Amino acid sequence: MTEQFKVQIDTLAQNVFRICIGEPNGFIAFNHFLIVDECPVLMHLGHRQSFDLLYRAVAEILDPAKLRYLAFSHYEADECGALNQWLETAPDAEVLVGKICASSLRDFALRPPTVLHDGQSVLLGRDKLILLETPHFPHNWDACLFYLKGQRILFGSDLGTQKGLQPVYSEPDTPVKAALALQEAIAFMPWGPHLDAGVQKLQSLQIDILATMHGSALNQQQTTQFLAGLTQANQRSVGAL
Repeated sequence: MTEQFKVQIDTLAQNVFRICIGEPNGFIAFNHFLIVDECPVLMHLGHRQSFDLLYRAVAEILDPAKLRYLAFSHYEADECGALNQWLETAPDAEVLVGKICASSLRDFALRPPTVLHDGQSVLLGRDKLILLETPHFPHNWDACLFYLKGQRILFGSDLGTQKGLQPVYSEPDTPVKAALALQEAIAFMPWGPHLDAGVQKLQSLQIDILATMHGSALNQQQTTQFLAGLTQANQRSVGAL
């Protein structure tokens, strides 16, 4: 099954790599991010069936057994399907989650997770990774997002999703228009007050890069445009109810 997938490794920022796995004609591709620091982090653990592909890609950059933290936004197959395979691979790795997701992982995971509350962080070495509680945003009640403070990178999970295999960065207007159009078409992020609350929390941060799980990353200007467009679309949708 994995033979049909393309794997691409790109540099997202200094010591941060994007590993993209997807079918050439698939609806969406799946981005995983490797933060190389004294305590390396793998963000988005991938599907169970694509574990070997992701493992080999990580191994091109560092020894997977040395991963210190495993992180993801919410309990969903593409976010954490391969969690237990990574826990077996990296014996010292801790899973970083919010308090709601922890209730699922206590039953599912081979080792208990490390629970971070809103605004709590772990020191990676040169940089710090902060958890932001964002229930129902992008979706799922257990959702959270992670922010790499020093480099001002937001790991946005499904936030900013675009179709297909996309380069690590794209033309100025392309990813913003594509992300807003897809959200308008299928509303995979639920409209309503949780969306507004999530956007407002992100607007209080300095975000130089929005690392999307599906599609090209957004730079600072694109992120500002996208969040503003998402707020406007939410107001239209809620007002039409």
